[in-house]
Amino acid sequence: MDSSGLKEDIFYSSSWMQEILEISNIGLWLLEINKNNTDVRLYADDKMLELLGLQKSLSLEDNYKHFAQGVLAEDLEIVQKYIEQMLTTKRLVEVQYRWKHPWWGTIFIRCSGKLYKEDDNAYYIRGYHQNASDVEVLRQANIEKSRQLIEVVRKRDYYDELFQSVLCGIVQYRPQADGSIVFQNANMEAIRIFGYEKEEFWKRKSWRIEDLAAPEDCDRVYQSMNAILLGKGKQSFEYRALRADGTYCWIIGSGEYIKNIDGERVIQSVFLDIDNRKQMELLNQELLEQDKGTQELLRQVLEGTKIFHFYYYPQKRLEVMPVRTSKYFNCSMEYRNIPESFVEDFVSGESKADCYAMYEAIHNGAKTASSTFCDKNKQCWVRVTMTVMSWDDQQQPTFVIGIIEDISEQKGMELEKIELQSIYNFTIEHDYDAVCICDLNSGDYVMRFAGYCAHYGLPLRGSINEQLPVFIKEFVCEEDCEHLKSWSIDSLLKCLEQEDAVMLYFRSSAKDGYRYKEVKLSYFGKLKERLLLTMRDIHERTMQEEANKQIISDAYQLALQANQAKSEFFSKMSHDIRTPMNAIMGLAALAAHCDDKDHVDDYLKKIVTSGKHMLELLNEVLDMSKIESGKTELNSEAFLLKEKVEEALDIIKPAVEEKRHQLIVETEALKNITVLGDALRLQQILLNLLSNAVKYTPDEGVVKLTVTVKPLPHDLAVFDFIVEDNGIGMEQSFIERIFEPFIRAEDSRVSKIQGTGLGMTISLNLAKLMNGSIDVESCVGKGSKITASVCLKVQRQNGVAVEYEQPAGDNENAADIDYSGKRVLVVEDNAINLEIALEFLKLLGLTCESAGDGAEALEKFLAAPEGYYDLIFMDIQMPTMNGYEAARAIRAASRSDAVRIPIIAITANAFSEDVKMALAAGMNAHIAKPFELRLLKKIIRQWLK
Repeated sequence: MDSSGLKEDIFYSSSWMQEILEISNIGLWLLEINKNNTDVRLYADDKMLELLGLQKSLSLEDNYKHFAQGVLAEDLEIVQKYIEQMLTTKRLVEVQYRWKHPWWGTIFIRCSGKLYKEDDNAYYIRGYHQNASDVEVLRQANIEKSRQLIEVVRKRDYYDELFQSVLCGIVQYRPQADGSIVFQNANMEAIRIFGYEKEEFWKRKSWRIEDLAAPEDCDRVYQSMNAILLGKGKQSFEYRALRADGTYCWIIGSGEYIKNIDGERVIQSVFLDIDNRKQMELLNQELLEQDKGTQELLRQVLEGTKIFHFYYYPQKRLEVMPVRTSKYFNCSMEYRNIPESFVEDFVSGESKADCYAMYEAIHNGAKTASSTFCDKNKQCWVRVTMTVMSWDDQQQPTFVIGIIEDISEQKGMELEKIELQSIYNFTIEHDYDAVCICDLNSGDYVMRFAGYCAHYGLPLRGSINEQLPVFIKEFVCEEDCEHLKSWSIDSLLKCLEQEDAVMLYFRSSAKDGYRYKEVKLSYFGKLKERLLLTMRDIHERTMQEEANKQIISDAYQLALQANQAKSEFFSKMSHDIRTPMNAIMGLAALAAHCDDKDHVDDYLKKIVTSGKHMLELLNEVLDMSKIESGKTELNSEAFLLKEKVEEALDIIKPAVEEKRHQLIVETEALKNITVLGDALRLQQILLNLLSNAVKYTPDEGVVKLTVTVKPLPHDLAVFDFIVEDNGIGMEQSFIERIFEPFIRAEDSRVSKIQGTGLGMTISLNLAKLMNGSIDVESCVGKGSKITASVCLKVQRQNGVAVEYEQPAGDNENAADIDYSGKRVLVVEDNAINLEIALEFLKLLGLTCESAGDGAEALEKFLAAPEGYYDLIFMDIQMPTMNGYEAARAIRAASRSDAVRIPIIAITANAFSEDVKMALAAGMNAHIAKPFELRLLKKIIRQWLK
């Protein structure tokens, strides 16, 4: 090769130049600076990327951003001037600055470049980038090295002593290019952990990771070492070291690049022997996994059942409910201070003692304990079984698993079985002579007779086909035997295919007195595999039916002759009468079976209230023509409005309870409000609305009463009585006619509900008389909302609404007045009414005499000395001489007491015309039957001052 070729090969070879650049730690770059904006793009070769701390190129724009962000703030101005100088001078420019490397930290950069080319859009600058840190560091190191040399020698001995004495393993090594490592230093603890003697360890010159770590952990050890080599700082590790004898030892520690005592750059690893601790952790982890597996198995086994579990830690007094258990029983997920917190939160009062006993048994050493109890809301019965799983050194339980089983269905069946058995026994003894159940598959039967009924040797168990002829022979009279023999089991079953039940009638045999009997056959259950036969004695009923046939026939003929319109009227009226009558009869029945005086007094008060209302209903029906003609007059008296509303509710409540409705009442707006008006007429409106809501709402519905108040000027107020239900609702066509007399919906759902069709008509007319109205909203199938609005005067004192004060004369509990020596003549032709009046008057301490009609009363009065009688109570409608005639005759008598003696009309003639007629006849006052003791006291107190 000639000299020119050799020169070309040496100085201009691209491969040799690339090698020089690599050895010199120099990277090449090119900047593209956009003239139109601030965008800068950086092109970099592989070495340049390495010097930038990039494993691969980013986008050209992000390359530059990465570079610019690494320049230290203090040197940023230097770099900017450097670039401006290259653009202006177009010569090669060199600069040095500091740059923060992502792996190596702050390094010194020597950079040189010049403008390469330029076009209309951009400047192109190229140059080189060299890490000059080694030169700078070497310079600083040489200065420092001489100063530190003596200190290093002094510290070497101390370091070696400390190095060997620490309780952790320390090794210093250098990785080799072939992947092996060479230990520079290792203390005795490190050599011990690896399982070598000192001479044996140092005899070996080269090691591989595979010689020092378990095969499964080698990759992690390599990754940690490579991270250190890449400058990623200190690396933590935890792995199994491979010992000389082939066993493993768990170690934990960290590794990093350091300079050793000689100033050499080595990797130092510091680690601890954690083998014993790790083995324990692994054992605990294994046990934990087993426990999780057990719990998961338990969860899968219990899933889909009504069996649940929980955990109890007796020594912590802590109970933990899994989510499934807590959600099902609606209880907390954690209870502390066990057992008190759980028992008081979840267990019903009568079950607490048994539950406490279960916990006490566990605490006293029992391995298992159980309890059956009902929850606090009495909605669920549970059976709890607790089993101790672990104990401490003193044999005290530390961990308990509990199993909770929902046995509500089982408990309900047990209670139902007891109830059914009781019903069965009662039914057999009171309703049936005999009950028989026959298994159609086997043909066998089981029969039971009432205690009073002889079974004449008929087996209580046996074959139905064999014993049926015996039954007919022993129990049926001869005249009816042939008829029954024509019936076989098969023929009866064919009839049951068409009907729900088959009824057979016969007379019993002579030894039973030829009594009429009824046998009913029906399937027992839905599968039609068993037949139920019941035998009932209907002798009295049959005989009574025969006796009543003629009476029924006569009554039917009379009914055909009656006025059809009047019959319809009174039949429809029954529903308005039955509401208070139902309250009277129901409360009377309750009082008859109640020993609690307070309850009886309450029942009697409500009976009186219902009786009052029934009386008013009768008066209203008779007064219908007056309402329509506008002649009805309203009373004006002070009363506590809320009290009258509650009285109406008391009347309607039996009907509500009978249909199992939910009655919601919101009357807080009426608290302590006293008004002036007609209380009975207002109650009549309210009862009509409530009665309709109850009747036309299917069982277990909701009826709501809300009362609101809207104040008006001049002490007036509008009271809205809003009755809502979720009943059957009404068609719009019917709502338009709802206030017409005798109008009822043409609906099969209401055809069996009693009513006159007058209720809404009367209610609207009464509301209008009270300057009010009634609004109706309804939707078929969803319910109705009826709003009755009335305007009443609020009783006020000094501008403030006052509470109603009952007049002294109306107070039944007022102090009694001494009427001894006072004599009263009671004129009454009805024996029962006379007895009631006399007994009431005797309760007041009055001396009483009686007369059967007006003529006898006049005779007694005239025969007695003047002033003998102090008061006369006079009935009106009586034979011989009525009350009006008798009163006129007494007033006309020529004696001084004839004019001044008080005569009080006490009569069933209750209309305003009757009161006027009584006063016109010379009477002083009028009491309508049925009268109240309160009113009677008031009248007597007024006239016997």
